Parts: sequence; structure tokens; C-alpha cells
Amino acid sequence: MDEPKRLLGPYELGGVLAEGGMGAVHRARHILTGDDRAVKVIHPTWASNPAFTARFIRELRLATRVRHPNLVEVYEPS
Repeated sequence: MDEPKRLLGPYELGGVLAEGGMGAVHRARHILTGDDRAVKVIHPTWASNPAFTARFIRELRLATRVRHPNLVEVYEPS
């Protein structure tokens, strides 16, 4: 029996690539384009903290401006 697909926004989440104190990074695929991505899912403890989530989103938005061949590109901070 196939496991149900886990969706997060426009992404279908796959297996966990890495875990840390803040949450987990999942292999993901954009359901419309089929593009492979990595999606960070914040642990519920942190996600329920408004000050933390505001800081995290601010840092993600800043990270979208960084371009370097040795860094991953950040898409769709939300």
C-alpha cells in the first residue's frame, strides 16, 4: 500500500535529508513544475513562537538576495 503524499504548499514532501534543533529538511518536488527542491520544515515548538518565525522569515528573505556558486539558492520564503 502506498503511503499518502504529504503536501506543503506547492511541494510534495519526500524523505528527511537532515534534522536539527530547528526542524527537518525534506527532499521535495514542486507539484506543478516537477522541480526537485529541499524544503525546511520548522519544528512545531519554534513555529508557534511569533518572534522566532518573524526572524526566520526575515533571514530567508535576505537569503534570497545571495548568489554564490557554493551556496544553495533560496526559493519562496514563507
